Amino acid sequence: MIFRICLLLSAVACYTSMALVYVERHRVGSRVRLYLRPREEYWVRERFGVAWEFIKHCGPYERGPHCHTFVTKDYKPSQPRTFAAVHADGALVIDPMQATDIGIYYCGTPNVTYVAIYLYFHVISF
Repeated sequence: MIFRICLLLSAVACYTSMALVYVERHRVGSRVRLYLRPREEYWVRERFGVAWEFIKHCGPYERGPHCHTFVTKDYKPSQPRTFAAVHADGALVIDPMQATDIGIYYCGTPNVTYVAIYLYFHVISF
């Protein structure tokens, strides 16, 4: 079932834009590092049944919830909360990974509906 969903998402993404789909599986509770492009500042995710959320790389003097957790379009922390950060090299680090973090992760500004690179991220528990 999950495989069919991945194929469907892949087909839709390829049809609507030039897309590259990655499937990654990680243990719940593990540290996850996602890297797609160098020096990417924004990461956006779409969880199933939830509107898009974003996180941003923040400089040394920038503060806000969007620096260390995913937030909604009105800058309110997403629920349940995800402990994450975007590093200076553009990598998204989620530590620890939770089962509620399943979704589609991609790089780009929150104002862009479709971007060139998509990442389907599936969490499994052992």
